[in-house]
Amino acid sequence: MKLTEHQCLRLVHSLFNITRAYEKEIERKVFHLQPSLSIQDLGMLVILGLYAPMTSRQLSDKMEISPAMTSLCVQKYVESGLLYREQDKTDRRNWWLYLTHEGQELYQNLINSTVELTGIFLAGLDENEQVQLHNLLEKMLQQLTQALPHLQIKERIY
Repeated sequence: MKLTEHQCLRLVHSLFNITRAYEKEIERKVFHLQPSLSIQDLGMLVILGLYAPMTSRQLSDKMEISPAMTSLCVQKYVESGLLYREQDKTDRRNWWLYLTHEGQELYQNLINSTVELTGIFLAGLDENEQVQLHNLLEKMLQQLTQALPHLQIKERIY
């Protein structure tokens, strides 16, 4: 059975509200530590936390953003004390990016907050429902990726 127009609107409204609630709670729990960062900055922090050391080019590719935008973000992180750069010893054109101790602490705080928040959001579902929700969301993402290739949605960046 296909959803009615009203049900579609309610579904979109629910998805939007869940996403916004995550953003607000992450802002509350994490942004006070680094108020100059945005949600997109935190996404980049997750990639750096998972894959560093990496080059700016690798970071650009992983985030699917321009090298110029990556360069601006990297500079912002360096100035904030979250990241440091080290020139490649064999290819002096490349710089390796590393999280500082402060950057690693912020990354871990972000991961812990996300896991805690996800537990809160899923608390009303039993274990089978949680697995089913996960599988349904993965299936929806796969379908969206195929149906709208121009959006260039990556199925999984980590």
